Amino acid sequence: MDIPNKLRKELVEFIKSIPNIYTKEVKRSFIFSASLDSALVNQIDFEATTNSFAEFLINTLYDYGSLKDGREPITAVLLEASELVGFEVDGIKRGDPLIAKWKSFLAEKTINSRISMTPERRFYLTSLIEEVSRLRLSRIIPDQVDDISVDRVYVDILTNIQLHLKLEGFKLHLKLEDYKITDWWVNSNLPSDTNIQFAFSRTQPRGYDTQIIERIVSEAQDFIKGVEGKISPLEMRRPKIFKPFWDDGIKDNYYTLDSFDVAASTKRLILVGVPGSGKSTFAQYFTLFLAQQQLDSSTGDANINRSPRWPHGALTPIFIEIKKFVDWDGFPDIKDSITIKHFWDYVCGNLLGLNNRFADDLFSDLISGAAVIIFDGLDEAFAPINILNGKEKRIQQITEFSKKLSRKFSDCRIIFTTRVHEFSNVKKDFAKADFKIVEMEPLQATQITTLAKNIYNSVGFSSEETDVRAEKLSNELEFVADFLKKRPLFLTLMVMLSLHTKTNKLPAKKGALLHQSVSLLIGRWTRNRMISDHLKEISEIDEETNEIFESLENIAYRAQEHIETGEQSTISVGAIYAEFSRYEYRTYEIVNYLTKQAGIFEFAGTDNFGAELFRFSHRVFQEFLAASYLVRTRNYLNVRDKIENNYLQWREPCILLGDLILNQGDTESFWGLIEILSIKDIPEKNTLESKHWYPVWLAAKLIIENNEAVQKSMGDYKSIVDSLKGKIKLLLTLPKVLSPINRVECGTALGYLGDDRVGVGLNDGGTPDIDWCFIPGGEYEMGLSREQFQKLKDLSWAGNWNYDDQMPSNIVDLPDYYISRYPITIKQYQVFLKAHDGYRNDAWWTKTGLELRDVLEASMNERITSPDNLPQNFVSWYEANAYCKWLSNRVGYQVKLPSEPEWEKAARGSSKRLYPWGDNYDPELCNVAETGIAGPSPVGCFPFPNGCFEEDTPLDLCGNVWEWCTTLFRIEPDPPFLYPYKIDDGREEIERKDHWITVTRGGSFTNIPYLAQVTFRGRDRPSFNPRRQGFRIVKYKLD
Repeated sequence: MDIPNKLRKELVEFIKSIPNIYTKEVKRSFIFSASLDSALVNQIDFEATTNSFAEFLINTLYDYGSLKDGREPITAVLLEASELVGFEVDGIKRGDPLIAKWKSFLAEKTINSRISMTPERRFYLTSLIEEVSRLRLSRIIPDQVDDISVDRVYVDILTNIQLHLKLEGFKLHLKLEDYKITDWWVNSNLPSDTNIQFAFSRTQPRGYDTQIIERIVSEAQDFIKGVEGKISPLEMRRPKIFKPFWDDGIKDNYYTLDSFDVAASTKRLILVGVPGSGKSTFAQYFTLFLAQQQLDSSTGDANINRSPRWPHGALTPIFIEIKKFVDWDGFPDIKDSITIKHFWDYVCGNLLGLNNRFADDLFSDLISGAAVIIFDGLDEAFAPINILNGKEKRIQQITEFSKKLSRKFSDCRIIFTTRVHEFSNVKKDFAKADFKIVEMEPLQATQITTLAKNIYNSVGFSSEETDVRAEKLSNELEFVADFLKKRPLFLTLMVMLSLHTKTNKLPAKKGALLHQSVSLLIGRWTRNRMISDHLKEISEIDEETNEIFESLENIAYRAQEHIETGEQSTISVGAIYAEFSRYEYRTYEIVNYLTKQAGIFEFAGTDNFGAELFRFSHRVFQEFLAASYLVRTRNYLNVRDKIENNYLQWREPCILLGDLILNQGDTESFWGLIEILSIKDIPEKNTLESKHWYPVWLAAKLIIENNEAVQKSMGDYKSIVDSLKGKIKLLLTLPKVLSPINRVECGTALGYLGDDRVGVGLNDGGTPDIDWCFIPGGEYEMGLSREQFQKLKDLSWAGNWNYDDQMPSNIVDLPDYYISRYPITIKQYQVFLKAHDGYRNDAWWTKTGLELRDVLEASMNERITSPDNLPQNFVSWYEANAYCKWLSNRVGYQVKLPSEPEWEKAARGSSKRLYPWGDNYDPELCNVAETGIAGPSPVGCFPFPNGCFEEDTPLDLCGNVWEWCTTLFRIEPDPPFLYPYKIDDGREEIERKDHWITVTRGGSFTNIPYLAQVTFRGRDRPSFNPRRQGFRIVKYKLD
């Protein structure tokens, strides 16, 4: 394996960059310092020109082999050269990136030399390619004879990462000096030396493989050299680059890592996504890439040629669908452990089969690190229903097995894919086993277009036709919900339907989309039937279509129940024949069509008697048809029972029910289902058990998913609406019942139905209805004690910054006062915006605020207005302060923003606690980044089990939105206002310039827990009004 020309040139140029290397003396000193073998030194011509010397050195060393002391010679020379060339200004050696690149090349060379292409290996790889290369939904396309290969339509899916308990885009940041990249790090817009909020960097890899990033950075450096002084920054464009500017400084968000990049950057990966996000397609594509790369095949599409982005050589892929693994007869009972022997027996028996002569070579690949194990669908690890929390235990069983697998094959790469909801309980266990947890982002606009064009091209359209169809589709997608068009599965269905439909309207809801897709497949059967049996009436053909659809519903429902009861998730061919037996002599014909041609079912092996087994080609099809069965049978009591007793298994089918019912125009049945889900009283002894609240959650979810129809009809079903609202309001008073995300969904539905809790909306006179919490006066200790400082510092997510301004703790004396239970809500703020004496009244504004008001008002279109029980965000300090003055005038007594001491005492009481509920962080009691809500939540969703002031405890003081205070943090350029707190030292000046930095408290949905603890002093410019910024208010006791 020769050195690539580009790498060879970089090596030569680096040797030439050694200071004074043109002299014979420096050449000799350099070579002797590297301690090369004398046989090598004797071959070197020290009289040669610098260029000839460097080229001869690299060529000779590469051909030499190992030095006598075992070192690799070029690496030895590069290390010595790096010492002589020196450091960048930030302390990083200039040679480090090149050394990393050279080691990557050596690793790739070693793996490639290890693999021998035997007939058995070739058979294994070609069989694997045949298994994974087909796009599962390609048979929906009318008149499409050949399957579409995954590599012809695949698009890269960008990723988020769970980082320091915060989910955020997996982005690369660069540092530039004089058109040179001097440093890089991933996932923080803070420099890498801050030691917080970044995944890994050049100097701190943290378990990641930096080679792929170094290659991206090298490409960027080449690009920068090419444009230096020739092109303006705004003219530079390249995929995934967000307007880079090549002047000195930190360049944020240069590149977002996609799922392929992440797979290349870590040995242990969990790829998480919502249904239809492309997890399985990536697993197929990645397996296909590895297999084709090892075969050195030229049959794949050019899109599969990814070797520049894969620095690890030709590794052997082992692709395992977990649902098949769990269905395997040899899979252990749920109470037993999965062993390496179980895994290897499955691989030999089910993946190799008759090709078992390849077993020794494959095991050798695993041991030596020349293999990648890809487990697709952790969420499909099903378990018996008669075992309490069976599915969670099954997933836990596989989690423990993954640790054994990691230890046994420590050099091997391991990847799992899974849905989000099923993964949450074991996330921390995988993280402890050094698995990196990465979530797939929704498709971006350019990716939507690319995927559509790839499909059109793959079915034979010319470039011109593809462009026309893609533009037409883009126009139609304007009316389709984001969660459909931004998920690869559903976008693919819509593209395929666009090839068939003659209308200009694509289905805008998930249920309708899946109904049309399945109907299209059945329609192909009935159209063929009509051609071959032209004597049939059209009405008979339509009747037959409906009968086939109902039969598929029956099969899907039973298959979903089989999953529930722990039986095999596969469907026997006999069961399919039995369902279609009424077709008599045509039974074989229709079953053959559904199983072998239509793509509704896929082959899943044979049972112990050799009979064929099938499963639905995509789990979403099964869930949709099972939901369709429930709608047809209208047994909604059955729905309540299933969601209460087997939430994980029936979650997705049940979410589809509202869409399917309303798609039939049956508003009455929709509200009937809501009534059944919400009418049942929950015994007091069971109120803290989440399972009894799942029906209420489902009702809330259906309200959210179908809100447009709900708003039109809810007035006709007031008693049902009131019943559901009552249940949700009770739920929101119970701490830690349901997951945080499910609680927030319930709160959101309450907002859509009309949240009439005290303190959330308006009173009868149209004035904000504030629920005041009494805070008793007296002395309390403000700030962070030395003991608390040490406790926070010991936590891995706390970082090493912004402690000093919280210390020393100091005694503050406050009178009695009141604080609003919740942040000011959208509903309470909107009345200020709309009032004739409100937002536009100059009297309410400070001098600087009035100067900035027009600019602030211009950004209001970006502000969220639904549901209106969310905290008002996107609000600046100037606007919050104006609101207080307006409300004071409206109610007849002074209302204001809290000072820092007022806010902190309300949050921690007199107990000096770090969080409103105590000293220990709990992600189930607040909306911070780890909670995964990723946005503001309706107020009051997180009550505390032990609040500071019993019934008068304010809520949402930890997370959700940052809250403005009256207190200044700093009047730039003067030093900050530190502790002890002094009310008369200028920090409480109300009239302030925009560069007077103002305190914010409480953290938000974007932050790590440390920033949300009650002593942390946030700060921003008073005109700053981002999505995370809100406020609450205080008043003093009236005489």
